[in-house]
Amino acid sequence: MAVITTAPAIGEFSRHAAEDSARGTLRLRMDQTRTQRGVLDGAWWPYSTDLTAELPALVTGLDGWLDNPHPGDGQHISRVAIGLTIWNNVPTRIMVAGRRIVVAWFRSIDPHIISVSCPNTDHFNLLVIPPDTPHGPALAAMATAAGARNRLRGTEILAELAHLPAAPAPPDRSWPDTDIGQHTEWETDGGSVGH
Repeated sequence: MAVITTAPAIGEFSRHAAEDSARGTLRLRMDQTRTQRGVLDGAWWPYSTDLTAELPALVTGLDGWLDNPHPGDGQHISRVAIGLTIWNNVPTRIMVAGRRIVVAWFRSIDPHIISVSCPNTDHFNLLVIPPDTPHGPALAAMATAAGARNRLRGTEILAELAHLPAAPAPPDRSWPDTDIGQHTEWETDGGSVGH
């Protein structure tokens, strides 16, 4: 696992967010195996909940991780999906390196997950560490999320390592009535015939 930073050296996070931010450090840790066998592919620890301010650095860092910061030459981030509940100032699109990045938001996504995708349909799910998380728990959560065999969801990692309450599971979207065959109105509207 490696920590990607824009400056100075890879993997150097200070204990003070203001220092990291002033140095231009992107607090991002990704699964370097790229096997996508874990629930998550990495973790991101932004400095604020202002998505418009934070997202360009993340996309630039991920483009670098994909070994292709130049549009049109291969993989690069083209779309971002977020859980809406923890972010402020959410754009519908941003411009990064001359490319338009589409930003979509959903209430059904784990609020501590950001999903990014490439034009070739590759996608990566990242744990979002709340900006005010203390240094030690944040680094532990990042290491867990970037583990190639991690099986924990984002809020589960944060609840376990950062002592934050776990968000409730998304609502069950399955059909609420398991006795579908008993609907008599289906007999006359083209549905199943119960003989």
